[in-house]
Amino acid sequence: MLKPEDFFDLSQTRFNNLFDNTELRQGAYLRGDTLVGNGCVVGHTTELKSCAMPGESKAGHFAYIGNSILGKVNLGAGTKLANLKIVESNSNKHKN
Repeated sequence: MLKPEDFFDLSQTRFNNLFDNTELRQGAYLRGDTLVGNGCVVGHTTELKSCAMPGESKAGHFAYIGNSILGKVNLGAGTKLANLKIVESNSNKHKN
């Protein structure tokens, strides 16, 4: 299994933290202060810019996620997110 250090020189990054069992697919692009947690998937040609995916989030392919915080989500192909915060407390707020 490929590891993040196979793709990136982690000593040269400022805050691109990649944790165990993170899957980076071909063409994945991380920039800015990005945090990718355990069990996440950063898919084919997906771009992450200054965001946090704490764990088990999936952005399969052709996605852009900028300046956002995602909880445990599975984003569809071609999803574009900017300045969004998705956490468990947000999703439970409107349920009755």
